[in-house]
Amino acid sequence: MVWILVRSIYIGYMQNFWVRYKINQIKPKFITVDLFDTLLYRKPEPEFYRFYTLSKMFSEEFSRAGFYTTPYFLFLQRNYFTAILRRANASRGLDHETTHTQIYISIIEDLCRRQNISLSSKDKNKLLARLLGIELEYENSQLTPSKSLLNILNKATSSGTKIYYVTDMYLESKQIDDLLARLDIDIFAGGISSADKLLGKSSGRSFDQLSNKYKSVELSQTLHIGDNHRSDVRIPKQFG
Repeated sequence: MVWILVRSIYIGYMQNFWVRYKINQIKPKFITVDLFDTLLYRKPEPEFYRFYTLSKMFSEEFSRAGFYTTPYFLFLQRNYFTAILRRANASRGLDHETTHTQIYISIIEDLCRRQNISLSSKDKNKLLARLLGIELEYENSQLTPSKSLLNILNKATSSGTKIYYVTDMYLESKQIDDLLARLDIDIFAGGISSADKLLGKSSGRSFDQLSNKYKSVELSQTLHIGDNHRSDVRIPKQFG
């Protein structure tokens, strides 16, 4: 655990040193930023532990709605429907992505069928909203912003650079905006999540989506910051 923490601090320091250097060198009109594991760091816990912890909290909400569930069942259902929905979306010409809403409406409908329970659309949406609220609150408790990167980006905005986030995540941009507000982060002029249109960074279509949504953004005048060699380095280079 100590080695992971030390390694993360070192990588973060070198990344931010390089970011500061590149901003000063090319003076970009726009900056796009990956969020998770770049600007926002989670506590060093496995993803399965995070999803199981959420499943325990979600199980209580399902029980209040009249369902019988266990945390382990909900954990398995999340993994199952995530895989199914990603494949289905990819087969429709979209990217290998899905959304929190898609996953949990599928779980709710599957439970209704299994347990012969009838829920109105209004009640389904209420349950979905409660699950989303729990997920956002939990994410808020697990995430720590990179202060050094935030300082660099704040300095860039003060020089007139517009900053946008481009991230692959099952939360939609309006939900991410909510999360950023909870974390008191207000540097972004806007942003794109792969959950918005089921288009991700790894295909490059998130960047096209960004320029379509924000007409003033010129991708050839944009510096992208991220942690994945393919989706945050090789693919953005194709846009100049």
